[in-house]
Amino acid sequence: MSVVVMKSVYAFMVADDGGSANPFEAAVGSRISYAEAPSGTALPLAVYTMDPPVIERSFSGDTKHTSNLTVSIITEKALGPDAAADIEDLLFTLMQGATLTASGFDRVLVRCTDRGTPEVDGEAFRIDSSFEVIAVDPA
Repeated sequence: MSVVVMKSVYAFMVADDGGSANPFEAAVGSRISYAEAPSGTALPLAVYTMDPPVIERSFSGDTKHTSNLTVSIITEKALGPDAAADIEDLLFTLMQGATLTASGFDRVLVRCTDRGTPEVDGEAFRIDSSFEVIAVDPA
């Protein structure tokens, strides 16, 4: 998927909501990283990855780029699984059905394909949620 689309996903996750941090960004303390969080990063945090796109071309000349976005929410184990679930709910509310903007694309749509459940990951709880990101490149 275009780096432009990947950057638009990040920009959307950290976008201000009426002059203040959006609830998801605030819940993770602005600790949102691509692929891997820096060593020693405080919890809670979010880590996201995007798979390479599947590209479909139409007879009209439009090109549809579809990629899977996975966002992992990681919280302190001592806070229990509900802390991770509450942050995942904020992520879902932010991302589900969102329309993003990305240079060179007519539209970028996001829809949830899987809402994970809390799992123990060492000394933390982790939830992985997946979203389909569809970017349309007009002819």
